[in-house]
Amino acid sequence: MGKRKLVTRAALNALLTERVQAIDDMQGTTISVSYLLTDPPEGSPNWADVVVQAGPSTTAEQAAAAAGRVVKDFQALYDVSD
Repeated sequence: MGKRKLVTRAALNALLTERVQAIDDMQGTTISVSYLLTDPPEGSPNWADVVVQAGPSTTAEQAAAAAGRVVKDFQALYDVSD
């Protein structure tokens, strides 16, 4: 896989949230990166753990499942620059 794109934490949070909200019934759901790795394993992103806030039309379980899929995709694409 190619090199990950560097983005700020705020930009990554916005991208994650935009993607999850594009999923049916996930409007209002947010995803925020909660932990940056100082020495990530080779080939891994430099961020881990996210906070998921479920929107008004979904349960916490549904939001967590949708966020998990989004995060998995984005961990292959982005590193955090700050």
